Amino acid sequence: MLFEDISFYFLGNYKPAYKADLQALVFAAGGGIMVSWDQQVQWSKVVVYNADVDPATCSSDIDEVRKERLFEAKSLAYKIKARVVEHTWIPSCIASYQLLPCEF
Repeated sequence: MLFEDISFYFLGNYKPAYKADLQALVFAAGGGIMVSWDQQVQWSKVVVYNADVDPATCSSDIDEVRKERLFEAKSLAYKIKARVVEHTWIPSCIASYQLLPCEF
């Protein structure tokens, strides 16, 4: 399975239905979901952050918001010894049926 031996932690805000869809893709590809960032797992860990910013609801600079989200994800990943990916990495890996490069 594509995501075998990988646990995913979803950081930040997602539309509930979209997050559920991403989690279903992870499960279908053999991965696990961490319900909290400090959950002990024996698998490799991946922090998934939401790179989408809705301009209609964002009063800040969109690029700055993306940078802040990436920084937060990298900070957490460093703390829990995980890799970082944006949410689009999951369907991209599934579409290509391979693990694509990601942040360390």
